[in-house]
Amino acid sequence: MNRCWLLCIVTIFYNISQAQTTGIVVGTNTIISGGANVYMHLPGDVRCDGLINADVAAIWSFEGSTVQQRITCVAGTGCANVFSTANYGVRLGSVYQRNSFGISVEVNTILKGIHYFYNGATEIKEGNYWLTQTNALPYTLNDNSGKFFITTGHGLLKQSKVGVTGTFYPVGTSAVANHYTPVTIKYGGTADDFGVRVFDNIYFPHNPANGDPQGSNTNYRSVKKTWIINKANPVTGDYFNVTPQWNLANEDAGFTPRRPYDITIMRNHNSTWFPETGQGPASPPNGSGPFTYTGKVTYDNAPWAYYPVAVSALNIVLANEKIKLAGRIHSSEAVLQWQTTAVFNTAFFEVERSTDGSNFSKAGTIYVRDNSVLGYTYTDQSLPVVQKVYYRVKRQYTDNTSVCSNIISLTKVQQCSAITFPNPSNNFINIVMPAAQQHYMVKLADSGGKILYSYNAPAGMQIVRIPVSNIPSGFYYITLSSPDNTFSQSSKISIQH
Repeated sequence: MNRCWLLCIVTIFYNISQAQTTGIVVGTNTIISGGANVYMHLPGDVRCDGLINADVAAIWSFEGSTVQQRITCVAGTGCANVFSTANYGVRLGSVYQRNSFGISVEVNTILKGIHYFYNGATEIKEGNYWLTQTNALPYTLNDNSGKFFITTGHGLLKQSKVGVTGTFYPVGTSAVANHYTPVTIKYGGTADDFGVRVFDNIYFPHNPANGDPQGSNTNYRSVKKTWIINKANPVTGDYFNVTPQWNLANEDAGFTPRRPYDITIMRNHNSTWFPETGQGPASPPNGSGPFTYTGKVTYDNAPWAYYPVAVSALNIVLANEKIKLAGRIHSSEAVLQWQTTAVFNTAFFEVERSTDGSNFSKAGTIYVRDNSVLGYTYTDQSLPVVQKVYYRVKRQYTDNTSVCSNIISLTKVQQCSAITFPNPSNNFINIVMPAAQQHYMVKLADSGGKILYSYNAPAGMQIVRIPVSNIPSGFYYITLSSPDNTFSQSSKISIQH
């Protein structure tokens, strides 16, 4: 293995020709390390298949003047795909970016010091650019005129120890003001490393292995940007906050009129965009921008490595055309009911079922054929062989966007079922309660859902008697439910006088 101390080779590279192609080439199994307080004048590329491990105080000044300078592998093409690995073969001190054509990051690179934007943009392609400095702001002299990080490949702009104070990522998709779309990330747990890349447009499917967009896109009522956020240590049951920034030119025409009122953060999971909890106006709500909005990004039960995040006004649909799902177990079937205030531009409702509350699959579809029908019922006759089943309803719009209802859980009735007698009845209905140490809500309703009688039965009560002598003859429903909705039973009874 070849090893050379950076201090020894400074004069070699500082005094060589100023031709644009002149740079540093580090072959396989070769290490360059050290070099405190060294100034590296670089008119050309940094090409490395070995290891460059510079001192934090070393300055690497990129001073080319005709083309973009590259941090890449020795061959310059076909570099190993290492963006998702811990392989960082280039570790620099501080970077002075003086080349107006910018720098291209094509292999994983660590920056121990500070990145100075004297001129040009840094394009992050297939390598991560990891700013590890936490004692000071790891970049300076950046602005929206083109002196910021642009992401065009798999590589991320990474920063260390993101916590409750928030960390700003000056990123965009090209080196012009209208495509400068930075984001701030705050995390309330143990400080962690986060990475970001941003690309144009919003897509339905995303590759969970690298965050790549796949298939068709939609920008309906949204900002036409997607921020892909990576957390080094994904966990379940957690969240982080994001504050994306965008420009008027980035907005879909359907988003702009809703910006001053109700917008939200969306997160993509399994090809569906979910509006996160919370909505409100952008800051500022009006004007020419730039605009920001702060919202929460929640985790799934599965620890995804990449989180596609966007800003949308689709929650306006949820606010004005909200779906409220309810349901009950009846016999061996799940009876689901939902109500909405409008169904314009709705193609169909898809009922989805889950056994764990996270991974849903299609149970059935109801097509919208009449815009005047606002209430829907679906009976699932194929209950899985588990005690608890989860449901939600996905509304599919005619423009191929979709939103989801609330999630409900229904528990199958087993040995603990309540017994109702006599049936038919003309005076009293007796309900033998389940043997459980909790109270239950007992309701008697007519076929239209009107509640005629309700009683909160305390824990330990064995029999509830409902007087029905003054109730007209007909068919009615008795519903028994627990406060946490883990138990629900409905029985049809007949009253005859």
